[in-house]
Amino acid sequence: MPRKRRRAFTLVELLVVIAIIGILIGLLLPAVQSVRAAARRMQCANNLKQIALAMHAYHEANTMLPPGTISWGTSVTWAARILPHLEQQAAYDQVSYSELYYTGSNSQFMMNRFATYTCPSDSPQSRSNGWTKHNYVVNAGNTGFVAPQFYGAVENYNGVKYGGAPFTRSGSYPNHGWPDIDPQWIDFDAIRDGLSNTLMLSEAVQGQTPTSGGSIDLRGFIWWGNAATFETYLPPNAEQPDVYQELVWCDSQRTIPTNPPCTGPHTEQQPMTNAARSRHSGGVQCAVCDGSVSFITDNIALDIWRALSTSRGGETASMP
Repeated sequence: MPRKRRRAFTLVELLVVIAIIGILIGLLLPAVQSVRAAARRMQCANNLKQIALAMHAYHEANTMLPPGTISWGTSVTWAARILPHLEQQAAYDQVSYSELYYTGSNSQFMMNRFATYTCPSDSPQSRSNGWTKHNYVVNAGNTGFVAPQFYGAVENYNGVKYGGAPFTRSGSYPNHGWPDIDPQWIDFDAIRDGLSNTLMLSEAVQGQTPTSGGSIDLRGFIWWGNAATFETYLPPNAEQPDVYQELVWCDSQRTIPTNPPCTGPHTEQQPMTNAARSRHSGGVQCAVCDGSVSFITDNIALDIWRALSTSRGGETASMP
């Protein structure tokens, strides 16, 4: 009995199958990317939750929150001070409070990278000497800062009145006589607008330093005072530029397109200010002083966003 030959696929049939597979991949790929983005955002929120809990543990042990920064170079920032409460005692033991933040053992300490301080949606960056950048910054209020006349918050910035904040950039700078404008150490009782109505932390992107041009981008370098905070004068992920004390401290020419806009040098009319920024689509993650975490969209009303950052502004705003 003759054997029946099996008919092979024709070229047309193969092309149809390939086309169907391509369509299915095209349909599934955005869904996969969306799931991955959601997972990264969830991990970022968990990081902020852990940092907020560490802030509460620090407050319980010291009856106050850590200072955001004591001037720009006299000591390490909040990010070092809470490390024992994030199970990072060994790294914390490298910190020296008797030295400038960039000298001695502190220089070695700043080469540590901490997963809890790193948003998985961003790409880890370091300065050329190995000092690491990270993604979370503390709330320093609704205006900005000016130096060297003083190193505290601007009381009125284009009609926006400073309403206090859980953290400050204040602190006298050695040999310059800059006065303390705000307390360096703030306790929860001083947050009169309510812990559930006041931001504690948000996100910053890790600036990528251009390979040429002479500038660096210090955004995300949270061991340094000027990059350790955010202010709400600008909206989340603002199209307007961050303002730095010196133009060369950020990629003002946007040599690297993924760097956010920035400018400098600052003036009394245009003080230093850092917008909250993230690599998430549509907004930024924020931790509130009561320890909760929320995603704030880029289109939040600017007056509400600013009100959420004040500690004693007396506004009636609440978390959206």
